[in-house]
Amino acid sequence: MKNRAKEIAERDGLDLVLIDGSPGIGCPLIASLSGVSCSIIVTEPTISGLHDARWVVAVANHFGVPARAIVNKYDLNMEITGRIEEYFKRRSIDVVGKIAFEEAVVHAMVEGKTIVEF
Repeated sequence: MKNRAKEIAERDGLDLVLIDGSPGIGCPLIASLSGVSCSIIVTEPTISGLHDARWVVAVANHFGVPARAIVNKYDLNMEITGRIEEYFKRRSIDVVGKIAFEEAVVHAMVEGKTIVEF
C-alpha cells in the first residue's frame, strides 16, 4: 500500500504521503515506520497509552525516524496528559497538538457517520 501511495505521489508531483498506521505496538508498527521520514505518535492519556507511546518512541529511534506527538482526548486525564507531555519533552519530541474529548464524535460513531455527517 505504501509503495503504491508513493508511486501515485511521484506521478502526481505530490510532496507528502500520509500513512495512518494501525494502533498498537506490534509488527504493524514496524511496517508503518519503515521508509518514512517522520512519525506522529497519537496517544491518549492513560497508563497504557503512555506505555505504548514509549514503545513507539523506542522503535522510531531504532529506525532513525524523527517523531512528533499528539495527545487525543487530553482533557479526560490531565495528570496523565502532563506525564505524557513531560515524557516527550525529556526526549525532545514536540507535542504538536492536543485534541479535546468531544462527545459528538462518540455519537457519530454509534450512528455509523463521520463527524461532518453527524
